[in-house]
Amino acid sequence: MIDGIPLMKRSAAKAAGMARYVSGKPCPAGHNGERYVSTGQCTLCLLQHKKKWLVTNIDRSREYARERYWKNPGALCQKALEWRQQNPERTKELNVIWHLRNPHGRKTHNSNRRAREKNAPGTYTHDQITHLADVQKWKCVYCSVSLRKSYHIDHIKPFALGGTNEIQNIQLLCPACNMRKHAKHPINFARENGLLL
Repeated sequence: MIDGIPLMKRSAAKAAGMARYVSGKPCPAGHNGERYVSTGQCTLCLLQHKKKWLVTNIDRSREYARERYWKNPGALCQKALEWRQQNPERTKELNVIWHLRNPHGRKTHNSNRRAREKNAPGTYTHDQITHLADVQKWKCVYCSVSLRKSYHIDHIKPFALGGTNEIQNIQLLCPACNMRKHAKHPINFARENGLLL
């Protein structure tokens, strides 16, 4: 026995309908663990090979993942949902890690989520927001304050007035201007601030 798993031959494991078995003989790399019944390969060696391949072929692996997703998006989404429901603590940990690594992506995610809750059509990506910030030269539309430290994603025509969540209806404002604008029509807000006659 190795780690509580009984030793057996590959033929016996195949006859028993098992996917993996432990032979007790080390593989060429020296691992003395599980092997796949279908190929006889060491599971650890195969895992190391996959990791190495992913690192050296990152573009191809992403392309492959996209192809796999679009062949059956519903099934993969369902599988991911089931995993999250079975692993709530790990899901929370991964969410915290993602939010810490992607503060701007989190802003985009939260804004898109709020739009879905209000049934506003459209969505946008973080890359589109970054491009918009570059177009605005990282300055607030109304007061020209720098947005490098902090910005709010504002809907030019608010949801309350029938605005959409498409990138064409998005502008970046400083927190102060966005709080003052709230759900006002953009023309009315511009007049209040002396930007229009």
